[in-house]
Amino acid sequence: MKKNIKKTLVVVALVLLLTCLASTFTACSILDSYYSAKVQALSNELSLLFLGNSIEDWNVFAIDPEGSYGYEKYGEYSWRSYSALSQQDADELYDLFKLCDSELNKIKLSRLKGSDAVSYRYMESVIDQYLSYYGSPYVLDFNLIGSSIINSEGGYVASFADTVDNYAFRDKDDVDNLLALTKSTKDTFPSYLDYVDDRDLKGYSLWDVTVTNMQNYLAEILSQGDDYYLYKLIRNKINGAHFLNVVQKNNYISKYVTAIRDCFMVGVKVLHDGLEDYKGVYPDAAVSYLTAYGEIGEAYYKWRFSSITGIKNANIEGAYEQIRLAVVNAQKNAQAVLAEIKALEETNPQVYKEFYDYVEEKKAPLGLSEPEDIIAYMQTAADSIVPRLTTQPEISFKYMDDTVASISNSLAYYLKSPADQSGTGESITINSHSLGDRPATLFDTIAHEGYPGHLYAYVNAKENGADLFSLINDCTTFAEGWAMYASIAVLNYTAEHTDSLALKQYCKFKTNYLVFSYADNALMDLLYNYFGYTEDILSEGEDFSDMFAVLRENPAVYIAYGYGVTVLTDVHDKAKGALGDKYSEVEFNKTLLSEGAGPAVTRTYELTEKYIKSNK
Repeated sequence: MKKNIKKTLVVVALVLLLTCLASTFTACSILDSYYSAKVQALSNELSLLFLGNSIEDWNVFAIDPEGSYGYEKYGEYSWRSYSALSQQDADELYDLFKLCDSELNKIKLSRLKGSDAVSYRYMESVIDQYLSYYGSPYVLDFNLIGSSIINSEGGYVASFADTVDNYAFRDKDDVDNLLALTKSTKDTFPSYLDYVDDRDLKGYSLWDVTVTNMQNYLAEILSQGDDYYLYKLIRNKINGAHFLNVVQKNNYISKYVTAIRDCFMVGVKVLHDGLEDYKGVYPDAAVSYLTAYGEIGEAYYKWRFSSITGIKNANIEGAYEQIRLAVVNAQKNAQAVLAEIKALEETNPQVYKEFYDYVEEKKAPLGLSEPEDIIAYMQTAADSIVPRLTTQPEISFKYMDDTVASISNSLAYYLKSPADQSGTGESITINSHSLGDRPATLFDTIAHEGYPGHLYAYVNAKENGADLFSLINDCTTFAEGWAMYASIAVLNYTAEHTDSLALKQYCKFKTNYLVFSYADNALMDLLYNYFGYTEDILSEGEDFSDMFAVLRENPAVYIAYGYGVTVLTDVHDKAKGALGDKYSEVEFNKTLLSEGAGPAVTRTYELTEKYIKSNK
């Protein structure tokens, strides 16, 4: 949710909320129907509030925003700009969420069933997050130190390019709306200098490494001039718009070329040059931003940790210990596999060589090197891991532009399909720059992003009746933990169904390596951003500059992955250990996903106990 919501939006949302809630009860309603209608009304109003007037978000989540969810455009569409949050803004937002909390508490969870109960829990968790945020005495500080407007990966400028890439042209309005966003960048990009200035005034100056890396990203865009990939991308998108005739296509292409050249590029230039004035305050900083901010930085990390895990008043020290034990066990298991392989170096050199061909990315598991072949295998393997979807989605693959791919940390990503239409095509975008020569990694990456990972979990949630609010507000720790867990499940399935000893051992090694690497990254995150360790101590002489760049400006980013996979593998082992032969992989995972693609961590444990108890 954008933290700089305008006051007018707050007032409009309050009126809509009260009007909608007042109209849900009718004389003929029985009590259960009343509570069901009320939770659906509140969920819908919160969805409208969270998505606001962000046409780029509505474009992703809805084919027909007005018909499906009652969205009505207000004002002009503009790219994300910066405006300072005042204490009055924060107080109004706190009051708004307090009102939502009050209305939610009037609904009896015990009377709700199915997707209504799921929606209630999602709203309860999210409302609590924003009450703790806007109710914090440090809220104005949080709004500055928690922003990603400017960072080493391009900040909101890079986000704009991603939006253009993923923006769907379904009708002429879509083409006009994206054109309006493109034109607005001339003013919105320079507004980020106000953000840097506000940080300076509050004593939160950006370090030179952040400013320099952002400038380098902007300079690369400027150096490409008319060869910048957005020109080609938008031409292809417009030429592919079947609802436009040739004259209209040429006219729009001309307008977009002008908008990119005279607005986008101008905004990039002003931001690039203006950032030069903010160098020199912190030329070399060894600790994280949050560590430098002391008590306020610690408070922000606690809020962030609770927000992405869904754990109220999270025990971070306890989570650290749980993750640490996961790292120790995974490392021990991985080393045991390597010891077994080492013993084969002389007695069975063919298995030894084949194992390391997988590890060194020289060989693809099962010989599957094409994404289309891999996803077909994943859909077959998934039948032994998760319930079958009612309708198998058609899955296509896209590839990042090489310019973007060369600077992106993402190996691949799944973009959610519209929430208001089932049976639509799904797509996964692959970073060919990073994955082109990594066939073994491509295998488990497609399991993570596709089947039975993110894509499956999201489509499954839609099939189970998840509402818009639940679909846009999943708990990232469960969501990423599930995707990691799904990758491990596919590797385990592959090991069980292959006659190749080398592949069996590789899968066994890779499952433990995935837990070890991501959980270890989460420990690094905690040590750097929460416990205050310096880069020198944590790096121990090795070059972790890329990791620190991510950790510095995206605190808790690895928690979702490392803590997520720790939790999901933990509940899996608990359920399997408690039930033995009565344990069913498909039924257990059905239970885990019974409340959408991202319940809170605490709810994950509750669902596990429920499954164990019902199958004893």
